[in-house]
Amino acid sequence: MKKIWTVFESTLRRLIDLVMKPSGKRLTDPQWSAFMQFIKFGLVGAMNTVVDYGTYLATLYIFVHLHWFGEKAYLVSTMLGFIVSFFNMFFWNNKYVFKKGEDEQRSALASLIKLFITYSLTGIIIRPGCMFVLVDLIGVPQTIAPIPVLLITIPANFILSKLWAFKSKKKQGDKKER
Repeated sequence: MKKIWTVFESTLRRLIDLVMKPSGKRLTDPQWSAFMQFIKFGLVGAMNTVVDYGTYLATLYIFVHLHWFGEKAYLVSTMLGFIVSFFNMFFWNNKYVFKKGEDEQRSALASLIKLFITYSLTGIIIRPGCMFVLVDLIGVPQTIAPIPVLLITIPANFILSKLWAFKSKKKQGDKKER
């Protein structure tokens, strides 16, 4: 898997360098690292969407066939989908996207709590607020409005995750990293 990722990353770097060549600019190594971290974050998010929806469908199927929760089975399935996908997202973001260096320390529990606050902020406050503006004030159809909202919530989740939820400290001294 690591070899596949290396080929993907080097191919993407060449492609972006080619696109940027006419401007005479190139991404610096730190810019490239941040860009690739965002790409990993997006891949984890896409996988997590599948986990959320798969959990929802599987539990809904089970609950309906076992006659559990009656007409509200979809609500329990929705909550279970969120819970399973949240822990899945935390695992992959902690171990893969915002990987802690050997010279860094970070509390997994503190990161878990901060990540929950982050996703609560974007999911309960920012998302509905943006939806209200788009649907009620601007008149964007309800079925379309969630798509541009992602242009706000995904970067907000990434920034809050990177700079707060998964922020590490150097083991020696009090210097902060990331």
